Amino acid sequence: MRVLVFGGTGFVGSALVPMLVARNHEVVVLSRTRAAESRLKAAGASLVVGDLLHPEGFAADLGRVDAMVLLAATPLFGKRLGNR
Repeated sequence: MRVLVFGGTGFVGSALVPMLVARNHEVVVLSRTRAAESRLKAAGASLVVGDLLHPEGFAADLGRVDAMVLLAATPLFGKRLGNR
């Protein structure tokens, strides 16, 4: 199954993506930047760069998608959950 993960580079997504890959899913992560591209590739996932608020900029790059997981969220209290 081809799974698109919005927010796959965040705190929860960073744990979910390898779990999906381990279960033989083809995982595509939507991210605003290429910063995590090498980490995603090492985990067995692919990256599509785009902004969730502007789907016209990335929709053509997605191809067929069987399932979507939405983990993208606005920062809480001025910072991201994954910040340490």
